[in-house]
Amino acid sequence: MLIAFTGTNNAIKTTMINALKEKKDPKIYSFYENSISASDATLSQELSSNKIIIRNQNIDGHHININRNTKNNFTFSINSDFKEAIRVIGKPNLTFFFENHPQNDVVKTQSSTNADLKKAFLKVSHNFYKNKAKLDKPILVVADSLSSDDLYNQVDSTLKKYEKGLVIIDHKRANALVSLVRDEFLNDPFFIQVQKNLIENQIPKSIVRGSLEHARFLFFIASNDHGLKSKSMYDKAKALYQVHPEYFDAKYISKQSAAFVKEQIADKISTRYPNVFSKNWIENARKIVREFDGEPLNIFKNTTNALELLQIVKSFSGYGPKIGGMVVRAAYSLKFNDKLKDMQNVPVPVDVHDSQILFRSGILYTANPKNIQHPRYIKTAQQEILDACNRQHLDWTIVDKALWLIGSTGTYSKFIGSKLSV
Repeated sequence: MLIAFTGTNNAIKTTMINALKEKKDPKIYSFYENSISASDATLSQELSSNKIIIRNQNIDGHHININRNTKNNFTFSINSDFKEAIRVIGKPNLTFFFENHPQNDVVKTQSSTNADLKKAFLKVSHNFYKNKAKLDKPILVVADSLSSDDLYNQVDSTLKKYEKGLVIIDHKRANALVSLVRDEFLNDPFFIQVQKNLIENQIPKSIVRGSLEHARFLFFIASNDHGLKSKSMYDKAKALYQVHPEYFDAKYISKQSAAFVKEQIADKISTRYPNVFSKNWIENARKIVREFDGEPLNIFKNTTNALELLQIVKSFSGYGPKIGGMVVRAAYSLKFNDKLKDMQNVPVPVDVHDSQILFRSGILYTANPKNIQHPRYIKTAQQEILDACNRQHLDWTIVDKALWLIGSTGTYSKFIGSKLSV
């Protein structure tokens, strides 16, 4: 977020900036002068991190052209280099315009004094910023008639509105996190033991991993993987499959009633909303019969584009962004379609565990860190994990599995904790 402080660089504006530097959280605020170029890597990174950038737009003597006319009078104008430096940085989200009341900007050489030159300089700089601020709406005018405390309170009350709900992202720590947990997942024996809890490893004993029957079981049962204890639900579902594999056959289920599904499936595997679950189970079966020749495996083979596959999966009842993403991740890991590509464009199916980990590790930060509502930041965590994996050229499906297992087993201190250093 870019906030401009415009107007001549008088004592009022200088005092305000110094007070903000002293009182504001440096994790949230950064301060820049005009000399910082729009291409400056640090400024660009901080803007992408959602920090509040206070940019002091200040004209000094280097930015002024002095022009003499035929009557030997001098006028001042802003040079083009300064205007370009202001323009390319981008339009501020908010501009504070600090008022002053300069006089005439025309100075005659015969009667010029330092006071006259200063007034002329202030006049042209004031007019430049006044006109620019009008173009940079929204704009707030800071009146120089107020006391220093009142001025600060006026500015601070506005800034606090921007701070509320703002989440700062430390991209460098995010890069370190995804690399760390990826390496832990691939090299620590602990993850071999707990990988059995992943959705792609929930396989009834009677079927072969990656088979047509596996695709049936995974697709149907995945929609019930929320709001309950996953292990208990999967154990019951696998036991049910052993006795009644036809319950996971779209062609068979499409001919049954919702009451049948509720009694024979929903009530036996434990569902949070059995009536909704039963209705979805039948609707999805009929859609699979109608559009995919009765086989979930054909859903996964329908496209080689992972993002397109996600949209297809989400078109089924009960498969939102998280469950849909889990199914696509599982299909990719199980090679239901070994030509599936472009996984780097698929949103990571994160949950509240990921949000908690990112805050705990200092990757996400808010102005009120003692009262964080982690579910509110799931989408932010989702995007940053994906972006960090893409920046590091890592397979996010491995990082996602590692983070889920760390969060669900309560092993943050063991695998991240002091190991995360930047």
